[in-house]
Amino acid sequence: MQRVQAIMLPRVLYMSLCMQVRKLAADIKADNPNGLDVFISNAGVYATSPAKSADGYELTWAVNVLAPFLLTSLLRPLVHERIVIVASISAGSCGDWGNLQQERGFSSDNAYSLSKLCNIVHAFGLAQRLKAAGSKCTVNCLDPGGHLQK
Repeated sequence: MQRVQAIMLPRVLYMSLCMQVRKLAADIKADNPNGLDVFISNAGVYATSPAKSADGYELTWAVNVLAPFLLTSLLRPLVHERIVIVASISAGSCGDWGNLQQERGFSSDNAYSLSKLCNIVHAFGLAQRLKAAGSKCTVNCLDPGGHLQK
């Protein structure tokens, strides 16, 4: 088995603003002119009450769906081998496709579940498009697993 040296460059920010996501992508591009071997997208918020991002989107949708989609889209040309999109097993627990922005009544569970289901749909769609384009870059989606919280 071949051992590979890896450098992990975690970035943390509040991803509810598209402007901040675009700045993060620009910073990552500037810091990695030779590209990235792997990009792991993991963003999540579980809002317990209705809230809007400064851009006007429902907060869960902005952080869990729009920001990862935008960041992945902006960084995709840099990624050589693999994109990993973190979702959640709760993606299948409930969902109202007609209420993506929670306009017809807010539900924390519905907002979160829909957002994570959208992450999975994004991963599958991106994988299909890259494969059809002949790209060697693969796309994977995963549930990080359960853990106890206190």
